[in-house]
Amino acid sequence: MKLIDIKNAKSGMRLARAVENASGMILYGEGIKLTIPIIEKFNSLNIDSIYVEGKSEPRLSRERYLDAADIAFSKVSDNPLMNEIKKGFTEYINSLYE
Repeated sequence: MKLIDIKNAKSGMRLARAVENASGMILYGEGIKLTIPIIEKFNSLNIDSIYVEGKSEPRLSRERYLDAADIAFSKVSDNPLMNEIKKGFTEYINSLYE
């Protein structure tokens, strides 16, 4: 499931979560296939974003996350426990891009 801006919604995508109006009433249920009229309805109701089926992609590149981890852990590089945490964190980051 991924959150997308309504400007990026395309006909044929499927909702991964129900879309509700401001008072909590369900407008379209989970699994509904988007059409141009549905997308236009979202726009007219000022719905900014929706959850659609599909894999979410990280906001930053792998290198940016790894660089940030290096900076964050640089002050504790002499601590074995922190090195293990950094290793696990680095493995997790790499898994997001495989």
